[in-house]
Amino acid sequence: MDPSTIEAIKKSNGPFVTVPQSSRNLAVVFFAATTPLAALAIITFLRRVYIKVYPAFNPGWDDLFIVIGFVRTLLPP
Repeated sequence: MDPSTIEAIKKSNGPFVTVPQSSRNLAVVFFAATTPLAALAIITFLRRVYIKVYPAFNPGWDDLFIVIGFVRTLLPP
């Protein structure tokens, strides 16, 4: 990065790109809609693993892939 650009960033008082209020509102709606759904998905996943593992520790291959998929969704892309 050009040194003059770095200096301009340091001296700036605000963001270079303004975000419209409508976009901020949509972000809040998106977060409010996806958070409960993600919580339900996690609860369902943990319940299934508990039911499959607790009575007899004999998980199948499908459970292994479910756990791998769930852990993969928690990792950044």
